[in-house]
Amino acid sequence: MLTLFEAGKLHRFEVITATAPDKTLGRYQAREGAGFYMGFCEASDMGAIERACAAHGAGITIDRPEARPPALNSDQLWLHPQPRRHDAGVSRPTMAWNWSGHPERVERIDA
Repeated sequence: MLTLFEAGKLHRFEVITATAPDKTLGRYQAREGAGFYMGFCEASDMGAIERACAAHGAGITIDRPEARPPALNSDQLWLHPQPRRHDAGVSRPTMAWNWSGHPERVERIDA
């Protein structure tokens, strides 16, 4: 369920529930029990987060289109769960419109 608090803005609250035990959330809840699974935030300097993770040896998965140079923002990234035991995601500004119902509002980054 996704709730936009103000039309046209990305202030939102989303609740997810496991629908299949063999999918990511279902496996997580089977292992950890019901509870907090993921937090997501937005950052304008994705590169700074990538560099900090690399400097500290933190696990990270980066979603950057193949043609986009590393000097430009990635679309989103995920900090690996250990030691927090939950997933933390970060997206660049406006990227959340992609999954909030208006992908045409995502600002383009041209390489």
